[in-house]
Amino acid sequence: MIIKIEENIKSFSSWMNMVKANAEKIKGFGATIIFAGVSKEDPTKFTVIVKYATMEGFEAFKNDKELHAARAEAGVDLDSAKVTPMHEDFMENFSG
Repeated sequence: MIIKIEENIKSFSSWMNMVKANAEKIKGFGATIIFAGVSKEDPTKFTVIVKYATMEGFEAFKNDKELHAARAEAGVDLDSAKVTPMHEDFMENFSG
């Protein structure tokens, strides 16, 4: 399953460091970050596309208070998050 999360952040580098520090936890969710980045026009507007192996992995992410505290500490505005589950028909890594 693919999830798109859009939220406001203070610093992409702080977010990246938080992800790297929590790599084992994220791996345990069966999550693969397909894309993460900020808007060219506004570096506080952040989008991440995550592929989860199972719905249970996504639920584990949603319910992990410790990880959400680390996200907030890294400058993520948790209240701004817009989470969009994407349709199961999708294209990935197509180059042509």
